[in-house]
Amino acid sequence: MRGCDVRSDTGSGVAAEGAQLDVEDCVVSNCKTHGVAVYGDLFGSGGFGRVVECEIRDNGEDGVLVRGGAVAEVAGNEVFDNGRFGVELVDVGAGCVVVDNAVGVGRKGRRGVVVDDAVADVEVSGNRERL
Repeated sequence: MRGCDVRSDTGSGVAAEGAQLDVEDCVVSNCKTHGVAVYGDLFGSGGFGRVVECEIRDNGEDGVLVRGGAVAEVAGNEVFDNGRFGVELVDVGAGCVVVDNAVGVGRKGRRGVVVDDAVADVEVSGNRERL
């Protein structure tokens, strides 16, 4: 999807489980849970998300969540004022990249980019704090 304005009163703004997701030049805001969520399939693999040049803000949980064996490219985004973390990677697949984003601290004082339970290669570089 490209050039969209996404909001959700019931769940994540954009989510995929075991599928390919491409979100570019979108505003994802005011979602009840995550702005963008990318999950692996039931077997803990599969799933790829590309989140590029988006504004992701004011969501109830994480701005971007990648978990369960999924892999994502998160690059060049403005991620701020979310309820938890700006970008959270949990038990992801090899090759996740989080680069060149401006990430604010979550409303609950949580860190901007968090990598949990990573057993795979993950690149986190060139990100800056959004004030």
